[in-house]
Amino acid sequence: MPDIDKVKAALESLYVSDESLARELKSDLAERSRREVAITTEAPPGRRRLLTAETIVLRKGRPVLAIANDQASLVFKPEDSEIWKKRLTDAEPKLKPAIRAVGRVEVVNHPDFEWIGTGWLVEPDIIVTNRHVAEEFGRATNTGFAFRRGSGNRLMEASMDFLEEAGSSAERVVSVLEILHIQD
Repeated sequence: MPDIDKVKAALESLYVSDESLARELKSDLAERSRREVAITTEAPPGRRRLLTAETIVLRKGRPVLAIANDQASLVFKPEDSEIWKKRLTDAEPKLKPAIRAVGRVEVVNHPDFEWIGTGWLVEPDIIVTNRHVAEEFGRATNTGFAFRRGSGNRLMEASMDFLEEAGSSAERVVSVLEILHIQD
């Protein structure tokens, strides 16, 4: 399914399940189309188109928040979603435990990248990430899953930094020891 079809399908699903956000998004999308904003998913020369196909950020539909000191930065611009502003502000006490369970997926021996996406804890010792992220360092074998070979034909390694935050060099890193599953 082309990227735009995925976005349209996700928006249609949202329109049915969340009427107030749907009204705000439809208004915003109508304004965007009037301005004829051109969007490209091309990577810079010499770089693969990694993640662009599945990384979709709409300021109103899917806000992105900076994290510092295990806290979400709930600073909003006038053009940001009023609905998300209220929902996130109301949910602020619940965000800290969720923030501590999310981290950046980092890789060693990958030919192009030092990090490739995010993951989150679903159990104290099980991390989940998106398929397109896991496929960067892992692959299916006849008996399960294994780490791919990368630069210099060395096995890639993956880890999660649970303290990767805006403006901080502090780390809380755990190694990925085993790949349990990659969905087809």
